[in-house]
Amino acid sequence: MNTEKETKSASWVNDIIKMSPKYLIAFMLFSGVSLLLGNSQLGISLGLKESIDEYKVYLGIVFLASSCFLISHFIY
Repeated sequence: MNTEKETKSASWVNDIIKMSPKYLIAFMLFSGVSLLLGNSQLGISLGLKESIDEYKVYLGIVFLASSCFLISHFIY
């Protein structure tokens, strides 16, 4: 028997995999630009450096995952 937690988890992962390319492009661009702004003078001027440094790992994961899903979407 599937528990409710397993069903929610599988549903959540399925929703991400089936996401439209326009959303994947948006996630990829947002996370990629955020990662670049963290190391630039513009990021410091905008006051984003501290936030980006704190969430750099998660932004990197989102960037890699969205890039991979986008590439696999076009290959498939």
